[in-house]
Amino acid sequence: MRFIGNKTNLLDFIDKSLDRSIQNITSVADAFSGTTSVAQHFKKKRKLVFSNDLLNFSYVLQRAYIQLNDIDELGPEREISDYIYKLNKLKPIDGFFYEQFAPSSSINSKFNRNYLSEKNAGKIDAALYKLNRWRKDNSINENLYFFILSSIIEAIPYVSNIAGTYGAFLKNDDPRKLKEINFLFPKIISSSKKNMAYNLDSIEFLKNIKADLIYFDPPYNSRQYASNYHLLERVSIQDYSIPESKTGLHDYSNEKSDWCYKNKVENVLSRNIYTAVNQSGCKFILLSYNSEGLLDKDIIVETLSSYGSVNLEQLEYPRFRNSKYPKSFIYEYLFLLKVK
Repeated sequence: MRFIGNKTNLLDFIDKSLDRSIQNITSVADAFSGTTSVAQHFKKKRKLVFSNDLLNFSYVLQRAYIQLNDIDELGPEREISDYIYKLNKLKPIDGFFYEQFAPSSSINSKFNRNYLSEKNAGKIDAALYKLNRWRKDNSINENLYFFILSSIIEAIPYVSNIAGTYGAFLKNDDPRKLKEINFLFPKIISSSKKNMAYNLDSIEFLKNIKADLIYFDPPYNSRQYASNYHLLERVSIQDYSIPESKTGLHDYSNEKSDWCYKNKVENVLSRNIYTAVNQSGCKFILLSYNSEGLLDKDIIVETLSSYGSVNLEQLEYPRFRNSKYPKSFIYEYLFLLKVK
């Protein structure tokens, strides 16, 4: 899934940073799970996984990839395939996403929001309508509802007319926009563990779990993820409130994370680490951060060092290609705390 901050390309780096410590880890908590790539990674390693994110679309993905452990939890396998097949055969309808996020809609003519083609926006509307009919008729259980919804959410970025986030749409059509949306069958990761998904503030999450390793990948700059992915958030909770801005964003100022404020970020780091050590009972903390983040790496080392020994690794990688910044590369830092 296309997502700024996705850690799929850093999984080998994470494994290398943990090195021999992984042998002493049976349970992992991912406090900022995003697209769930790190949580999935540890689930595949047969760890007990607790995943969390305050973003609603992330919670939907967590329900499909982390909490769900077996296809039997969804119902008869043949019927499950039929549901995804039926979504792809639906004809577009002129619903909310067609009206608000496709350019030709007369309702959208004031802003001409060009996030999706008319056909794809209409198919998203049709898919959500059909999914909720199945849910209302009790044709599907809760697990299957989240499973199908995750298929819808994951399909959208591949046909979206954006540079990387939904903070704005492109003026001209990207080739992706012209493709027909395709709903795929999410790949179930089998597990015998009681893996759990959460949709909480990170500190509240840490109060609810016990894990050997806590992984943190918090926001590192002033940009709020909820606004960057507002369209996916709308789909995840079927938010049909009428957007007033040109880009279709809500006013997220009251929901902005303390991690996104220069004058609050050090305090929220301290509170999260304190809670992880004293209430989650962790043996290790692994924190991922960016070299251009609001926090200086020395502050992070100092905070973590209060609780044990700290090892810092860094990885150079190319900057997001559409960035306006002059440097062509940045660093990903991985801080490993071994709790004393």
